[in-house]
Amino acid sequence: MVGVFSDDVLHKNNCFPAWPEVERSELVRHCRWVNEVIKDAPWELTLKFLDENGIDFVAIDEGTSVDPCCDKIRLRGYDELKKHGAYCGVGEP
Repeated sequence: MVGVFSDDVLHKNNCFPAWPEVERSELVRHCRWVNEVIKDAPWELTLKFLDENGIDFVAIDEGTSVDPCCDKIRLRGYDELKKHGAYCGVGEP
């Protein structure tokens, strides 16, 4: 299961995608290991969003949590997931 941000969410957070939302969703949908695409993924992940979508764990690149360019709102969401054991860091030692 992969979440795709809407164009509106990205623009509100000063991100400008190379491809439109529909194309990004289709690119992800055709990946071999993707079973479902969640459109309009939230910028900040919450436990409520995970519960509503039946998500047990979230894989996040470990470098994201220390990247000074990463939005602080998103980092708060990641920290909340870590506290509740719903986080799986990719690339962690």
